[in-house]
Amino acid sequence: MTSSATSSSARWWRPAAPPCAGTKTAIACARLQGAGRIVVVDGMGDRLELARDQHAETVDFNAEGPVEAVVQLTGGIGADRVIDAVGVDAQRPSHGPTADALRGQGEQFDHGRDEAAPEQNPDGKTWVPGDAPPLAVRWAV
Repeated sequence: MTSSATSSSARWWRPAAPPCAGTKTAIACARLQGAGRIVVVDGMGDRLELARDQHAETVDFNAEGPVEAVVQLTGGIGADRVIDAVGVDAQRPSHGPTADALRGQGEQFDHGRDEAAPEQNPDGKTWVPGDAPPLAVRWAV
């Protein structure tokens, strides 16, 4: 997490949220810390809708480049602080311009996943490691 503004004017960017409880928790924590604006970045419509219900701004990484969108939303400044609450569960975009830009990097993402979760034990649809764990951090920096 990097800091470059006072808490009253801080903007928070949260890449790709885990289950909805994680989205609510990250938004609540950002508000409690005094964030003036909160931007949630995700690729799943239900989580983006939940974020909007919590009065956060949203960016759908399947529809637009998240870094560019956050920079545009903040008038060229970018995020002051970032919460990466995704980790090994991070998914890369499945379609759209960001997915196109990431094509050909699958091997790199697979390596990142294997480094982050060397002992993967998927349990049906309950948990499957993400296909791009390093991506959220890359976007955040």
